[in-house]
Amino acid sequence: MREKKMKTKIIIERHGQSEGNADRIYLGHTDFGLTAEGERQAKITAEHLKDEKIDAIYSSDLKRAYQTALPHASLRGMEIVSVPDLREMFVGDWEEKQIPDLIRDYGDEFSVRRFYVDFRYPGGESIREAMVRMNDAVTEIARANLGKTVLLVSHSAAIRALWYYISGATCPNMLDAVSVLPNAAYAVAEFDGERLIPVEYGIADHLPSKKFLA
Repeated sequence: MREKKMKTKIIIERHGQSEGNADRIYLGHTDFGLTAEGERQAKITAEHLKDEKIDAIYSSDLKRAYQTALPHASLRGMEIVSVPDLREMFVGDWEEKQIPDLIRDYGDEFSVRRFYVDFRYPGGESIREAMVRMNDAVTEIARANLGKTVLLVSHSAAIRALWYYISGATCPNMLDAVSVLPNAAYAVAEFDGERLIPVEYGIADHLPSKKFLA
């Protein structure tokens, strides 16, 4: 009889509204925290998932993600493991700039090109590099938690890159293939011992507002 594979369930949540989101500042590795609204969103999602059996909580080491993980950890009396490789894409020269200024100064490069999978942020990371980084980080976490359920808190573009990668999407425009998660929304994937498998994306019905802030 073939041995049944142990699967890891992976819940991947986007952080709540950050100070950068609210002020329309473009963030990659710039370390802004949550707004009061972001803290509220994080608590709502933690309450929504309170009956889910979660065995471990991991977060990007950036404040906006770690602070989103805190309500989950508080409800469960658990520790949060910080993982730098769950960070947002590094956007290089565009870090901490106002989005309207980037649209004005870079035009289509910001408004259109940055969503294409062959794009590299000026002075920063490429989307393909982020895909591999996220896949490797999440796979390592899943492999260390076989048969368990883990919660990961990460970032908009990083999660979208991961989902594109594990879905086997071929559309050159990542945004056409994978929509932007609203703040504090989440996706669910599985790890079968060999690879990550997408299950459900864009779970946001529990949130009062499903609008997203990039």
